[in-house]
Amino acid sequence: MLAVLVTYFAYVARSDVPRWGADAERAWDGNVGDSLARLDRTAAASLGTDASTTGSLPAPPQPRAFDIPLVARTQAAPPTGALAFEPNCGNLTATHVANGVVVPDVTDGAHGCLVFREQGTYAASYGYRSEFGGLLRVERDRAFVVAGPPLELGNESGRYLVGVTFLELRGAASSGAVGASGLTVDLVPGPALAETGQTVNAASANWTFQTLYPQAWKAWFDGQLSQAGFDPALNYACLQGDARCPGLQPNEIRVVLGGPDPSPATSDLALSISYGRYDATLK
Repeated sequence: MLAVLVTYFAYVARSDVPRWGADAERAWDGNVGDSLARLDRTAAASLGTDASTTGSLPAPPQPRAFDIPLVARTQAAPPTGALAFEPNCGNLTATHVANGVVVPDVTDGAHGCLVFREQGTYAASYGYRSEFGGLLRVERDRAFVVAGPPLELGNESGRYLVGVTFLELRGAASSGAVGASGLTVDLVPGPALAETGQTVNAASANWTFQTLYPQAWKAWFDGQLSQAGFDPALNYACLQGDARCPGLQPNEIRVVLGGPDPSPATSDLALSISYGRYDATLK
């Protein structure tokens, strides 16, 4: 009987334990992504209220275990990961044209990223990157946008409605492991501008971002503009090498909003940009 138990124990350790470990890693993946996306959304929604935002990354789940009393116990290694605050990443310059004049909205802003890195044992390692008020999921050298900055697009009565919220995170570089009690992120508000509007106030707008993942952001903005029914000939996202956006660097993406009318003199955008700064602390 003991030999049978030991043989079965070895089978479980070889076949089931890696699966249990991968299940735990996948479960934590979703929980971490949801927590970071919720933190971004809460901070964006709190602009103008002077309210601090606190979010918690959940502790890694414990994988299933297999126990033969008085013989042996086996369990997959729990997921491990760390969160870092990087103050010098990201960059945004946003302008719009009104009455033939280029008006700066954000200049050299929207810095600061929260970067989560998981060290996978049973499945591929992954990470999350919170920047500009949006969130990317990163695996190996590929990324996709889980949730972009709050962006509202509308197409009505010969005008396009554009409302967006960008965030800047400030503070000293820091990092911490996400342990058995999780890890807390505090965002304390600094200067902010919250805008809303339905009035046509711009003929065009340009947003130029610096990021490690310009392709991912291009795909997201392209999708948002397409879903809103914006004319793709006048409203688009572009990367280096696109003749419509000269001068871009490899790590840059530009979003061009030209409205529904091709005439550069026609004001047909109702544009509002909300912008907030938060001091970030990990604890």
